[in-house]
This record gives sequence, structure tokens and C-alpha cells, in this order.
Amino acid sequence: MAGAKDWLIPEAKFSDTAAIQALSRGEANADQQKAAIKYIIEKVCMTYDETFHLTNERVSSFYQGRRFCGNQIIKEINIDLRALTEKLKQKETKEDVRHR
Repeated sequence: MAGAKDWLIPEAKFSDTAAIQALSRGEANADQQKAAIKYIIEKVCMTYDETFHLTNERVSSFYQGRRFCGNQIIKEINIDLRALTEKLKQKETKEDVRHR
């Protein structure tokens, strides 16, 4: 059964905290960047966890909000930048035609 403070993020390992701080300063190496994103997606956002809370709908909603943030980050990581660039070019072309 879940406790009163089950919405709290588990305490981070030193290496996770160091990775997030290095990332925020723009000084993270490749491994720290991966570790920071992994910690944010998996622990902070609970992206891959079950969001249903048996006894408290508000906690379920809170979990779902965290999970939504993780899914948005994953979406941006996986988006096809070439397709996005092409879509933006097409949009600009349509807007240019409208302004003539």
C-alpha cells in the first residue's frame, strides 16, 4: 500500500545529481548527458511506471502529469529533424504566398 509521501522522487545518486548539474551548466560529457536524461525520464518523470494509484485519484493525476512530461521529452528526442525541417519550410512557403 502506498504511503502518504509516495509522490516524492526517490533520492538521487550522487552521480545523477552531478550529471544534472553539469548538464545545466553546459559542461556535461556524453556519459553525463545520457545519465541526466535517463534520470529525468525514468525517475523524475516516472515515464515507464504505472500511474494508477489504487486509493487516491489525485495522486494518479499527479503521476500522469509527471509521465506526460517524460513523454514530451522522449518525443523531442525521437523526432525526425529532417521531416520537421521540411514541414517548417513548407509552412514558411505557404505563409510567404499569403503575404503577397
